[in-house]
Amino acid sequence: MTSLGWSAIALGTIYLVLCLVVVFQFMRLLCGRHSVMSFHSWFLLLCLLWSFPRVIFWFMPDMDDTATNFLYWFPMMIQFTTFSLFILYYVRILYKFQIDDRVHCCGFLSRDHVAAPHDALSTWVCVRQDIFAATFLLTNVVFAVLFLVWIFHLSGDSDFLSNLGTL
Repeated sequence: MTSLGWSAIALGTIYLVLCLVVVFQFMRLLCGRHSVMSFHSWFLLLCLLWSFPRVIFWFMPDMDDTATNFLYWFPMMIQFTTFSLFILYYVRILYKFQIDDRVHCCGFLSRDHVAAPHDALSTWVCVRQDIFAATFLLTNVVFAVLFLVWIFHLSGDSDFLSNLGTL
């Protein structure tokens, strides 16, 4: 059994504190009866999925190569998903304001008049949001599959990580 160094203990503790803060924030979100399907709750879930494997990685140094590679590289996939979620959120906010400005400026929508459900602008907005959501899901699923293939490929090559610094 390998003893933990001071740096592993410090990093593991920092990630553990981050996990506890995220769990506290998530509990506040649930107790406050906020929407579970909001961007905020998905971000907190991804933050928890990012920090918890790091806690395990730093506090359990004696694992086999596959588990070590998985715990070391899995947060990278979660980082990619989080950044793509930021992009999806930004696009949704950006197009929401553009659509609101166009609809109000063009007179399609006022307080007394609601746009028809077959309005070309509202139909295009719905289609565009569906395209963004499908692209988000497809990109992250493809990245996850490539990640898992790469991890299982790494598990067969035990010298990969040790030779990585000598290239």
